[in-house]
Amino acid sequence: MHPTICNTASNMASKLNINKIESYSQAVAEKICNDIFANKRAVSGKEILSLTSIEQINFFVLKSLFEKWNEENNKLRSPYFNYDQEEVKEALAVLSNKLSNNILVEREFLKPLLSKAVAESLHWIIFPEDYLATQYSLSVFINYETIKDASKYFKINKFLIDKTLIALEQQGRKDGFSKEYLIGIFHDIVALHQHQLSDVAEWLEKYGAILSFDLSDLVAAIQKTNSFFDELEVHKTEPTTTTAEDITTETVALEDREIIPVRTVLPPTIDNPVNIEARIVNDQFAKANRTLNEMLTQHQNNATVNERMAQSKIHDLRSAITLNKRFQIINELFKGNTGEYLFAIEDIENSVSHTDALQILQDKFATKYNWTFEDDLLKEFLQLIQRRFM
Repeated sequence: MHPTICNTASNMASKLNINKIESYSQAVAEKICNDIFANKRAVSGKEILSLTSIEQINFFVLKSLFEKWNEENNKLRSPYFNYDQEEVKEALAVLSNKLSNNILVEREFLKPLLSKAVAESLHWIIFPEDYLATQYSLSVFINYETIKDASKYFKINKFLIDKTLIALEQQGRKDGFSKEYLIGIFHDIVALHQHQLSDVAEWLEKYGAILSFDLSDLVAAIQKTNSFFDELEVHKTEPTTTTAEDITTETVALEDREIIPVRTVLPPTIDNPVNIEARIVNDQFAKANRTLNEMLTQHQNNATVNERMAQSKIHDLRSAITLNKRFQIINELFKGNTGEYLFAIEDIENSVSHTDALQILQDKFATKYNWTFEDDLLKEFLQLIQRRFM
């Protein structure tokens, strides 16, 4: 096995060299087209299914054809005719089906589709999160059916798309959602199922069998970011003053009802001074004679200088919450509901003020999930939100 492939497969904190990827993809497309069109003028849809030895490339070619097909169908909609009339709709459906069953693509049109499919399939295999973000980078609002229609063209790591669709269904988001919401759900699914991802090294060897390449040209390494499990090892080996009472064993309930035991070392809660109007929170978070404002004021008085200095402004709440802390918040505050957590974060990020953010939590989540301010994790979550609006 190529040593560079091994290193890249184990360290995913890298980035694609887009120019090199495009050059390699064009070279692969040229080579395949030379072989295929040596004795024929065009290829059929059935032949595209076996275009290369890598099924993902073939299906991404079909994905591009599907997108082109939709574009052509939309061009047929002239402003001078009634396309909502039943007979017209039926006739167009018959025509579309006939065309889809009679695909015939010549070399000059297949080559760019093939080049694109090679580049996109490499992107998907090596960095699935970045691939998805790139695919919908220009989309403000995404439709559930768009994701569902595209899902049939994924062969490698298809379960990632399937689980994303399940999560969207569970959250009732079929009417549409922002790209940030989609990417947030997908990010957590990838993080929770890293152990199930296809072996990158094996797939890259298959690409190399079609046309050899130097992986260091395609992938540029950047500083590695610790995974959740790396961080657990850091907690385990570094000296710490954490007591036995601070160590708990919890189970993280996933959206598909899987249960993963996670041993988490809980850091000491760093309380931060915050002044919140009692009228916003006293109905949901306060005890009979003790409001959230009073409780946090007491924490302000007890906070050390170092603790106060540690509370710097957060510019992006999602990235500020570490993966293991996110698991805790989802499991304990949102009862394992990843979609609800992401919905809450999105609403908070879109809030115009700290007061508005707290009102959203009160109205949508506090009662629903029976939050009480006695919960240390809730206090920590509220402190992070307060830092977002410093």
